[in-house]
Amino acid sequence: MKHDAIRNINPAVVTIRGNVAYDVNEQVIEIDQAAYDAEVARLEAEHAATEYKRLRAPEYPAIGDQLDAILKHLNYRRTQGDELVQEMDDIIGDWLAVKARFPKNG
Repeated sequence: MKHDAIRNINPAVVTIRGNVAYDVNEQVIEIDQAAYDAEVARLEAEHAATEYKRLRAPEYPAIGDQLDAILKHLNYRRTQGDELVQEMDDIIGDWLAVKARFPKNG
């Protein structure tokens, strides 16, 4: 996060070694301490405010499982007479073709 803060306040920074920032020519870039401190505080607040995302992510079902459930539901709706947009109908057709080529039990 500290390196992100340095890069955010000075886009000329290319390399950071330890606490020293360098430009493309390996010249030392002076970092404004007040600007750095403010940016670190902003990044820490943003990180804390989005903790729920990091906590939720590993708890959700896998994306493939979520998409499979959605496609199953939409295919069901299609078999019940609901019209889908053509792109979704095409995706379901492709999805069903894969399932037919590679059946679960064989």
